[in-house]
Amino acid sequence: MIEVNLLLPLSLFVVIALSISSYRKVGKRLKEAFGDKKISIREAIIMVIFMGILVVVISLIPDYAIQILFIAVLSYSLFIFTYLFLRKILISVIPPTIFTITFMLLNYFLMDNILAVILITNIFSATFAIIITTLIGPLFSWRVIIAFAALLTAMDIIHVFITGYMVEAAGRAIRLGLPLMFLLPRLPSMRGVTVLGLGDVFLSGLFSIQMTSKYSLRAGLLTAASISMVFLVFDVIVSNFIQNAGAFPATLLVLLGWSLGMIPHILKRKEKKVA
Repeated sequence: MIEVNLLLPLSLFVVIALSISSYRKVGKRLKEAFGDKKISIREAIIMVIFMGILVVVISLIPDYAIQILFIAVLSYSLFIFTYLFLRKILISVIPPTIFTITFMLLNYFLMDNILAVILITNIFSATFAIIITTLIGPLFSWRVIIAFAALLTAMDIIHVFITGYMVEAAGRAIRLGLPLMFLLPRLPSMRGVTVLGLGDVFLSGLFSIQMTSKYSLRAGLLTAASISMVFLVFDVIVSNFIQNAGAFPATLLVLLGWSLGMIPHILKRKEKKVA
């Protein structure tokens, strides 16, 4: 019997949809904060290089150093995001405080509880995926996001198939309870867990926000649905027909899903030209 795990595409779609909703709510405030600032191709290249180095760093540096680094970065992101929403510094301190306390509890008291690890990791991973996508999404132009996606995919392929650092970093992040990925039980069989990196969700959200900004909310949600469907089909094929499948650069699936979501708009453009 063919196993169809709907938890993966549904989780991905919900997080992207929430990112779009968050972007629509704080878009004006982000414009006030950043003005007309846009990320350049040079800055996009630096971002990808930094992300590639970060994967290597996670694989090599001591555990405590990784934890301190990510607690600092993610707590700061939570503070900035909350402040943009509420404009109140004292209240904005509460979310990063909750995150830090929960992270410490997870690492010192709950790491033996698999359900607690999966639940807490997924909640914080979803939160940070939405925050990062909302804050950075409006800073990309179409030209830059396509270049960024191509470079990120190249980096992903290298670290998955050549260096192996992506797989090693993912395993270490799971062991340390870092909210850098989604841990999704395989339903309904419960045979293992599907791991989806935060970078793949971030890229999916970027494309969907760009489609929302350029076309409409419907276009953004359709793009999110298209990307999610590609993940569903890929997961069905791999889990049912390919034995001993290893890690795969999911950025390729994101690009395919976005490309399929663009087809209706390309066809409309051609119809207008013909008319």
